[in-house]
Amino acid sequence: MNITYEQISELIKLSSSKDWIDYISAIAGIFTSLFFVFFGYYTFIQAPKQLVKSKVNEKEVEMLYKAFEHLFIFSDAVGLYISNKERKYKKLSSNSVVELESSFAEKDRESSEGVYASFRDYNMAASIFRSIGATKIKDDIDMLKTKVVEFRNFIYDIENVAAKQSKEEYEELSENILKKRNEIDKIKNNCFDGIRDYKNKLKK
Repeated sequence: MNITYEQISELIKLSSSKDWIDYISAIAGIFTSLFFVFFGYYTFIQAPKQLVKSKVNEKEVEMLYKAFEHLFIFSDAVGLYISNKERKYKKLSSNSVVELESSFAEKDRESSEGVYASFRDYNMAASIFRSIGATKIKDDIDMLKTKVVEFRNFIYDIENVAAKQSKEEYEELSENILKKRNEIDKIKNNCFDGIRDYKNKLKK
């Protein structure tokens, strides 16, 4: 970036002459040289920064996919659990004295245990989203977890009532389950839409 001795001498000579066109041409030449030196220096400095940024984005996308996998496991377990409860109380609402087949009772029990175990995947997903700064998605899955916990408590209260309920009461329960399922599905969709948008943002 240094101006050579010859260039300085040329400027001194030109400054004492009256030929302003030559003077301006010399100055323009020097500044052109300085510009290309500066541009080369800037490119040299910025290139590694761009490379680092690209690597960071690749790592964040990789972590985003990992969080998605954990969220999908949690979401799938929740979906199966709610589906079984919906099926159970819809059947009971059609006949309050009906006995559920043993195979379904086993599936219902397994899905209840499965959703409980899947909270481990929720915790993993939430931790990853927080670590990469995806706070909106983190807030959405926290809301999803809250609604799932509320649903499980709702079911627990129903299933720990000693007396069998009437057909009308089972119908009301079935409707409430459907309503709560729609609320949970809406939040799940918000989570997945948020992941898609965040991925697109990282790839820009």
